[in-house]
Amino acid sequence: MSALFKKIFMVLIGILAGIASWAIIEICLYYGELTGRHIVWNGLTGAFIGLIFGFFFSSAEGVMFSNSSRAIQGGIIGSILG
Repeated sequence: MSALFKKIFMVLIGILAGIASWAIIEICLYYGELTGRHIVWNGLTGAFIGLIFGFFFSSAEGVMFSNSSRAIQGGIIGSILG
């Protein structure tokens, strides 16, 4: 029962994280359009996308919160790509 509860909890966390990441990306893009600083806000958006991907790649391997260095590396790659 606890394994099933854990899987359901992880799915709910994933859905909430997806909604929150979409909202933050939209806010970053909106302020980039509003202020005219596209490079800064696109870089922040790329960094946030990289953090999300790094977090989910590290959580897919079973280390949810202990492996934050992968998320930081993903953020750096995302900011470069952004």
